[in-house]
Amino acid sequence: MLNRLTAPLAARAATYQQLGLLLESGLDLQHALGLITAGPSTQPSDRAWRAIAQAQRRGLGLSTAIRSCEPRWPSFDLALLEVGERSGRLAACCTLLGRHYTRHTALLRRVLADATYPIALLHALVLLRPVPALFAGGSLGSFLSQSVGVLALLYAGIALLRALLRADRERLWQRRLEQLLGVVPVLGDALRTLALARLAAALEALLSAGIGMDEAWRQAGAASGSSALAAATANFAPALARGASSSSVLAASGVFPHEFVSLYQAAEVAGRLDHSLRHLAERYTAAGFQSLRDFCRALPKLLLVVVAVVIGFQIFDAWQERLPVVD
Repeated sequence: MLNRLTAPLAARAATYQQLGLLLESGLDLQHALGLITAGPSTQPSDRAWRAIAQAQRRGLGLSTAIRSCEPRWPSFDLALLEVGERSGRLAACCTLLGRHYTRHTALLRRVLADATYPIALLHALVLLRPVPALFAGGSLGSFLSQSVGVLALLYAGIALLRALLRADRERLWQRRLEQLLGVVPVLGDALRTLALARLAAALEALLSAGIGMDEAWRQAGAASGSSALAAATANFAPALARGASSSSVLAASGVFPHEFVSLYQAAEVAGRLDHSLRHLAERYTAAGFQSLRDFCRALPKLLLVVVAVVIGFQIFDAWQERLPVVD
């Protein structure tokens, strides 16, 4: 069950890692994709990559080929792949995406394993709660609405949340969702930290390839996966065109944390932006995934607390019903 739920993430991680290794070995993109898609597997992810490989053979870039075949591909992946293609560092970007999805797969497996018991208990609680009323003469329709109906609503909410998380980040409601998740303790910090890590990695690749500072910041903001960072960096161009330093524009934006701004300013003065941006990307990636692990460890415990509270209320309601009625 766990393997089936995490298989899409694991497959994407493996494909990106293989693609990065093949490109680093000197193969061109067409031959690398050909080797990756040569197997007989009929998994959905394999079929998707075969379609992408066919589109790429028609002369399309990797990100363009993905867009033409898979309109629901994660926007973060596409932005980072575009950065890799423009900077000539597609192999490094594929490797970075492989590590990203490998970590997410491990986290998801841990969360699902730890949450199996509280989730099963919650299902049993929802399904068994209306059983006494059914045996006491209640209708089958009422029983189904209070048991299966409640679970259907829960699953519909989860499906809606997944759809929102996978949607285009340019939409207003997607930015609102990002703001909502940002206030969740630990999780909000993790998401912001990982967005900064992606921005630093993309910016280092773009600047190393000779992309102009204004365009590099704009593309790095898009690759961060954060609508707040993308909106802020999109407004850097006018100030940079007037001759302002990127560190002063960064500090004036008010979006980036003080530590990030300070390290960037020191690196710009020292002329070591490439080295410092790599360091920032590695540092924020490690910190972000540590925060995610902390959140994932706490989530099953929180589910157990919720289940315990619900059971407590049910016991209290049952006890009240047995109390004698006093005129």
